[in-house]
Amino acid sequence: MNKAKKTKHFEIETYFKDAKRIEVCLTKGELGLSVFIPTDKFISWLDENSRLEYVIDGVDHNGEHKQVFGKIPIDEYFVEVDSHAIFTDLYDYIVQNPITYRRRIYENSLDSILAAFENYPKSPLNF
Repeated sequence: MNKAKKTKHFEIETYFKDAKRIEVCLTKGELGLSVFIPTDKFISWLDENSRLEYVIDGVDHNGEHKQVFGKIPIDEYFVEVDSHAIFTDLYDYIVQNPITYRRRIYENSLDSILAAFENYPKSPLNF
C-alpha cells in the first residue's frame, strides 16, 4: 500500500488540558503560538473519528491469530496514550476544525494558523 506522506504545517510542542479547554502550543521554526480548543469538542471528535478504539493482535496457545477490539475510556486517554499519538490527534483536530481565539472564530484554522506564523508578530493569534 502506498501512503502519501502528509505535509506537516507546524509542530505541537506541548499541550495543557483542563476541564473546559486544551491549550495547544504550536511551533514553526523559531516561532510559537497557542490555540485553545474546547475539551468536550475534542473528546467528541476523538469518539466520532474512532480515535479511542484499539486492536490488540496476538496468537493463542494453538497458534491461531486472535484480535481483541476495545475502546479506551476517555479518562484514561490523556494518561495511557503515548504523547506522539495525542499530538497527532490534536494536530488532526486543529487542521480539520474551526478554532476560537480571542473570541473570534477562525473557520479555516489551518489558514489562520499559517497566516499567524507568516505575519508574526503582528498577528492577533500570537500571545
